[in-house]
Amino acid sequence: MIEEWLIDGYNLLHVAASSKNTKQGASREALFDLLASFASGGERKVAMVLDGVGDEREFDVYRTKFFEIIYSNALTADSVIEKILCERKGTVPFMVVTNDRAVTQVARGLGARVMRSEEFMTLIRSGKCENEQILFKEKVKSHGFNRPFEEKLRSPNDQTKK
Repeated sequence: MIEEWLIDGYNLLHVAASSKNTKQGASREALFDLLASFASGGERKVAMVLDGVGDEREFDVYRTKFFEIIYSNALTADSVIEKILCERKGTVPFMVVTNDRAVTQVARGLGARVMRSEEFMTLIRSGKCENEQILFKEKVKSHGFNRPFEEKLRSPNDQTKK
């Protein structure tokens, strides 16, 4: 089953712009390229939701079968993400990329996994197999399986290495 990723667009754009020391406009197209590449494997569908009204045809050059950019129009991007999660709850696994606490809580409440924008940028920039470890860690945290008692089960030698 293909996993669907919903990205809080301007949240991620802000993180991407601040991490590269470039103008937001310059990093925007580069980010769209990274996202299209991330989605191109066919294992996931990615939708980046941007606040506001705009002509979505401007993004046709980036749009693929597995990647789309959506304007929220009269709603906020947060509301669009929540609406999609509510309408499609339980139909496919969702991953939401945001730093917004309210969106994070709603998404987790609706059964989606959540990843912070900074971690997602690390994931898509590296594009390596190690990213599966990041995804697994987020899956565990998002579903509330963070087990602090596991620290107690480690041998004393393992605990000193931290």
